[in-house]
Amino acid sequence: MTRTSWLGLWVVLVTAAACTGEGPRRTVEPITLTLACYPGHGFDELVAEWEREHPGVRVELKERDYRDHHDALELALTGAANSSRIDVAMVEVSMASHFHTMADRFVDLRSVGAGALKPHYLDWRWAHGVAPTGQVTGIPTDIGGLAVAYRADRFEAAGLPAGRDEVGALWPTWTDFLEVGKRFTSASGRSFIDDAGSLFEAKLNQHSLQFYSVSGDLIVADNTDVVDAWELAVAAALAGLDRGGSPAFSDGWNDRMKRGDVNVLFAPAWMLTYIQNLAPGTAGHWDITTIPGQAGNWGGSQLAIPANTQERELSWSLVQHLTSHRGQRAIFDAHGNFPAIPSLFDHPALVATTKPFFRDAPVGRIYAAAALASRPVVVGRHQRAFMDTFRQHIRKVSSGKLTAASAWREAVARIERRHVASITSEPPDQSPK
Repeated sequence: MTRTSWLGLWVVLVTAAACTGEGPRRTVEPITLTLACYPGHGFDELVAEWEREHPGVRVELKERDYRDHHDALELALTGAANSSRIDVAMVEVSMASHFHTMADRFVDLRSVGAGALKPHYLDWRWAHGVAPTGQVTGIPTDIGGLAVAYRADRFEAAGLPAGRDEVGALWPTWTDFLEVGKRFTSASGRSFIDDAGSLFEAKLNQHSLQFYSVSGDLIVADNTDVVDAWELAVAAALAGLDRGGSPAFSDGWNDRMKRGDVNVLFAPAWMLTYIQNLAPGTAGHWDITTIPGQAGNWGGSQLAIPANTQERELSWSLVQHLTSHRGQRAIFDAHGNFPAIPSLFDHPALVATTKPFFRDAPVGRIYAAAALASRPVVVGRHQRAFMDTFRQHIRKVSSGKLTAASAWREAVARIERRHVASITSEPPDQSPK
């Protein structure tokens, strides 16, 4: 009999004994699972539901911001003295390749039957949770198909069209997008985008090859898609379209969101939760439309189980509950994170979903189309670090610390040094994003 079955039997026996006045008088010591996550997960209701189905088991949701969360996970995997035990952990897709270098410190989910789940997911999305060795380290929770969220009320005030179809028609290309931004800032005196670094990432996430080739070679300096994304972001920064805005998800960025100082955001479905939580007073002022250029994917997470958990069976049960078809539908309905299971994309109820906060935008239809059109991206070990390096150097241009040419050379040199240092010990992972 499994530990879960014994636990259920013991609860029944203790309950029966309490009712009859016979048998043992002591209570069962509850089991606590730690679910480590970062903001925007949407797990709360499903966790409470799972707890009700598992009497005697409590789930502690340990939420940290994005960077602190992944740092804490790495400490827990290494067994550092100051680390906390983690039973289930979120891993964001751009960090997946980094954690695949320590895949042996996660449970190989093939051992608990995860292989049977693969056909239910987009191939490229499933691959985020597969290490180069073939070990399955994580199960996808959501997908980050790209759209654009914008302040329709302020577009109208600036003399621009405000309807989602009309706004989308303003920017079929990224060049058009910059021109609309210039018109908006000139007419309104406000920033257009939140951060030029976000523009770089959104544009680059429309392309399959970014920093690494399929064989794992570094291709940053010669990849025209990276160069194009850099030049676009620099042009936006120099034109003042972000008004020197704070880096995305920083304290300064959060403050700008709360004050209502952000007017255009590159918005995967999970971004909608940030907007609603940080700026609840802006309900009805936002709308959602298509992104310039082609479809792309930004983000998404998977759930992994560290190998040092003492509750493997219960942890896997929790992962299955949170990532199931019903679980992903429930999270989308309640919070907006878009499922990673394609059989849900054409579900009538999902396709018909609208968001009152965003002027009844047809989010089901918008994000289903974005998900189906997204293409896999080759992701390497230092994907997140390299993206952040470019973001930092775009800010150096925006602040006047470096010229665009100097900032490009410095960013590429730093990336090349880090790549060379890493390949002497372990090859980068090439899993599609």
